[in-house]
Amino acid sequence: MPYPSPTNSARSGSKKTPSDIRWPTRTIDVGPPEGTSEPFLSINNQKNEQSFQNDKTSRSWVALSHCWGGHSPVMTIVGNMHEMKKAIPMSILPPLFRDAVIITRRLGFRHLWIDSLCIVQDSPEDWDHEVTQMGNIYASSVLNIAADSSRNCDDSILGRRHVAFPPIEITFKSHHHHINGTMFVRPCLDSWKAVLQYESNLSPRAWVLQESMLASRTLHFCKQQILWECRSLRIAESCLTPISAPIPGLRKVHNDDWSLNKQFLLFVIVKGEAGSAEKARDILYLQWYTVVEQYSLRKLTVLNDKLPALASLACCFRDLLEDSYHCGLFGSDLHRGLLWQTQDRLSARYATSYRAPSWSWASVDGPVKFQFLAIRGAPRQCHTEVLQVETCFRNRGHNDRGNDFLKTEDKFKPLDSIARQGTTDVNQGEHSARATIVPEPDVHSRVAGGFIILCGPWRAADEWNTVIADKDSLRLKDKDHDDGIVTCYFDIASPGKIEQWSQIRNTYGFLHISSTGIPTRSEGQVMALILESTLRASDEYRRVGIAFMSFKMVDNASQSWRKRTVMIV
Repeated sequence: MPYPSPTNSARSGSKKTPSDIRWPTRTIDVGPPEGTSEPFLSINNQKNEQSFQNDKTSRSWVALSHCWGGHSPVMTIVGNMHEMKKAIPMSILPPLFRDAVIITRRLGFRHLWIDSLCIVQDSPEDWDHEVTQMGNIYASSVLNIAADSSRNCDDSILGRRHVAFPPIEITFKSHHHHINGTMFVRPCLDSWKAVLQYESNLSPRAWVLQESMLASRTLHFCKQQILWECRSLRIAESCLTPISAPIPGLRKVHNDDWSLNKQFLLFVIVKGEAGSAEKARDILYLQWYTVVEQYSLRKLTVLNDKLPALASLACCFRDLLEDSYHCGLFGSDLHRGLLWQTQDRLSARYATSYRAPSWSWASVDGPVKFQFLAIRGAPRQCHTEVLQVETCFRNRGHNDRGNDFLKTEDKFKPLDSIARQGTTDVNQGEHSARATIVPEPDVHSRVAGGFIILCGPWRAADEWNTVIADKDSLRLKDKDHDDGIVTCYFDIASPGKIEQWSQIRNTYGFLHISSTGIPTRSEGQVMALILESTLRASDEYRRVGIAFMSFKMVDNASQSWRKRTVMIV
């Protein structure tokens, strides 16, 4: 089912009728606004949903975004669910949850969604199901309460504000306008950007990115002030002049990063306003790469949640683009998506347990970047053909064998055997016979394995004569050509790694992916993947980095590049 998108949004959110809303499995029924009854865990079945449609206060729910902070004193587990359905006394709720109940009541709503209370915490099966509903829960909620000032559930968001001094009352008189009264002066409050990007306890959390972007309305409770954000405007107590929706095509909105703004999809959805459908799709792809850059800066308690924590937002992009989604990248734009780089190669690390194929940015721990975003979406020329890309997923509980298997129709088949038996077939173009993968997999699950088969210009690294090792990169120089320098940026460049790469050049090579500039004038830059042999099959490789070289170098040594088909795992 497609995720709710801003196409139906009014100035502040969706116009969906109650019958269109798909309710969460469970919510907290906070009771009447007067607080005359205790909250309780409500199980939302079809019968309940029908009654909700007839009750204005029960037609939607409020969703809470918060930091766990390592613990939650109250949570729903299999053993206490019966009691939770009877009552969840306010006296046992931590301060943050009590505040969320109070806010929900005072805004006139009856239902509240809190992850630790509405997901059965000791049931992997329930987590598997509920994580697939996360996009709908936030996108269809009437309001998202963001507890930006809270470090964990023990911190109240309705407590005393952190300001330099309280407002000062000053007598005000104007003889000219015949005004006689008082006014209040308060210290200048921090800007929107400072509050949400630098001071918020939520901004470093990976899961919160999609919660914030999918919700149609968010009320941010910060240390100094409350901020309002919807798809039409943003407003803060520090600046009561609304920040309106962005102008189509602009990369910045009032010096704030547009990719973190829930307005950012509007002009792409209305494709006529952004130009042609092709241009609109291109803008959306670039937006996705910006989102990935920002997301990779954030932290996860469970590192293997790296792809699941972004899956709901990915599904939204997938539906808008009408494209296939593979481990953080989209099938029709792989010539750009494969060109990610680690931002800090000295501190970046490979995931300790299998999380994604090596060609995905999710396979590394650390921030990533797409350098072409700084040059208006280049590259434009693609020199490698994508023959096949496949991914399979596991349910929680499967062992982390990683890229040792792919799921066939009735069993897991070793990848190395698939590669060995399919190498010659692939070279003859019969790549479809390699494996049968279940179509349209559940992208919310964790990845069990995957591969991509590419055909393009290839050259081995040991064909260059001279090696120059830098602190976090390697330069290869071809003495036969003046412009024959290849700059290699390996994904991981921890101490000793660069020297190691300089000595084992016979194990890796370069696959020419795409380029910028004007090839007919030999101007621009060529971008290639650095691929290391897995030693399991002659054409099976893993990605280890990205390389840059000039068009002139490729032209001068064109005979040294030969077309080759490789599988990257």
